[in-house]
Amino acid sequence: MSGKGSTFAYEVLRLNLNAIARVGAWGSSGATDLFVRLHTSDPSTETAGTAEVAYTGYAAVVTTRSSAAGGWAISTPTSANATASPTSAITFGQMTAGSTGTITHFSLSTSSNSTGAPLWYSGTVTPNINYTVGVTPILTTTSSITED
Repeated sequence: MSGKGSTFAYEVLRLNLNAIARVGAWGSSGATDLFVRLHTSDPSTETAGTAEVAYTGYAAVVTTRSSAAGGWAISTPTSANATASPTSAITFGQMTAGSTGTITHFSLSTSSNSTGAPLWYSGTVTPNINYTVGVTPILTTTSSITED
């Protein structure tokens, strides 16, 4: 990893996703909700609405900026990058109509509006989710994002 150490990456994830301040450096106040979105390809560094799924029944899901249930578990890095995963499964609305597809990525932002919402993080959905009418996508705790 070039540019920042693994401990610093860990501290950044804890601040952004758990609202845990780094003593002497950052405050933890601000947004308390994080909006999780599903995507059919990597939204990369674009806005949260890039490649976002669009089917009847879908909406972004609100999670808490916390390490408690409904928040984010941050891994303590060793020599690897720090990662974050949901503390529990995140359930999205059931597809009732629309085009089918495959969900490969998810993203986090602090805005409920996906149009122009700044993307904080994106990560891969593991395993990918094939969606069609009747399917309720669930983001499991095996999906993660990496601070590198």
